[in-house]
Amino acid sequence: MSISTTRVRHPNTINRQMPDSRSLLEDQRRRQVADIVALNHDLPTSLAERGEASCRSDLHVTARLIDAAHQQLDETEAALDRLDAGTYGRCVHCQEPIAPARLEVLPAARYCVTCQAAKATGRQ
Repeated sequence: MSISTTRVRHPNTINRQMPDSRSLLEDQRRRQVADIVALNHDLPTSLAERGEASCRSDLHVTARLIDAAHQQLDETEAALDRLDAGTYGRCVHCQEPIAPARLEVLPAARYCVTCQAAKATGRQ
């Protein structure tokens, strides 16, 4: 009889607590892509209905909305990558678990509340 020296890998605790994380993030990604497509599709119609000065303003606002939508999509895709890597639900800065309640509200969260606050105030 031999004793195995292979280490047992334990699944990520957050992934066990939130078994539908992938589904939630994939749904979020689909909505974000649809939003980007809609913003790009509706732009020519709204511009044709307005004057030149209004068009410039609309272009600026729409460009900012599209940029923000792309940023959100990037965050969601990064969260899916972390899920695949087994690191989803852990703060990318301190490696501590992110509170499940935070992930329910912000499924793509990269940081725990403490590190997010430090990042926002420039202390990180």
